[in-house]
Amino acid sequence: QRLEAIGFNVDLKVMDWSTSLLVRASKEPPSKGGWNVIHTWFRADDLISPAVHFGVSGAGPDAWIGWPKIPQLEKLTTDWLHATDQTKRKKLAEDIQRITLGEVAYVPWGEWVWPTAFPEERPWPPQVHRAALLERDGHIGLTRLVTQGLT
Repeated sequence: QRLEAIGFNVDLKVMDWSTSLLVRASKEPPSKGGWNVIHTWFRADDLISPAVHFGVSGAGPDAWIGWPKIPQLEKLTTDWLHATDQTKRKKLAEDIQRITLGEVAYVPWGEWVWPTAFPEERPWPPQVHRAALLERDGHIGLTRLVTQGLT
C-alpha cells in the first residue's frame, strides 16, 4: 500500500524461498519473469561492516541482486578496508552510506528485533556463551549465541 501511495504499480507475488531465488536472479523485466523491487532482510552480522554488507556493493555484475555499478562505492569500500586510522574509517563509512543511499544501491526499510527468552532454571552448557546485546542509539539490535566446540 505504501508503494502504491507514492505511485508504484504493485503486483505482489508471494512465493516460496527457492522460487524467489530464481526470480531475483533474473535480469528480465517483470513481464518476462523478472522484477523491479524485491523485499528481503538481513541479519545484523550481514551488515556489520561495508566489507560484508551485501547491499553496499557497486561491483555491477558481481554485486548483489540489482547489480548496481557504482565504481566510487567500490573504491570507498576498498579504502575503508585498508584504512588503519579509526577517524578515517568512520569518515569513509559515512561516505559509503551517503553514496549507497544516494545511488539507491538498496533501500533500508527499518529494523526489527527478534525477541528471545531463555529460562533461568536451565543453566547454559559450558560450551555455549551468551553474546552481548549490541546496542545502537539506545535500541537493542542483536541477540545471538556463540558456540564453541560443538559437533
